[in-house]
Amino acid sequence: MVNVNDAPVVSVDSPQTVLLSQAVDAATLFSVTDADGDVPVAYKFYDATDGGGYFTVNGVAQTAKTWFTVSAEELASTQYV
Repeated sequence: MVNVNDAPVVSVDSPQTVLLSQAVDAATLFSVTDADGDVPVAYKFYDATDGGGYFTVNGVAQTAKTWFTVSAEELASTQYV
């Protein structure tokens, strides 16, 4: 018998309106489920927007158009401004 590890499924909730200079917790922008019951250990983000908004991790702005990874613990301090 082969033990298969299913990939997690990420769902994006309905779009949110964010007011200028308002910060939104990144964790509220999506949800993750895993058929195997595995708990995520890291999250990978990419900000494809052209100006106007940006992600922060622990208050530090992340570079646009660049992938960045946060640990499960850092997700709580990741925001979109």
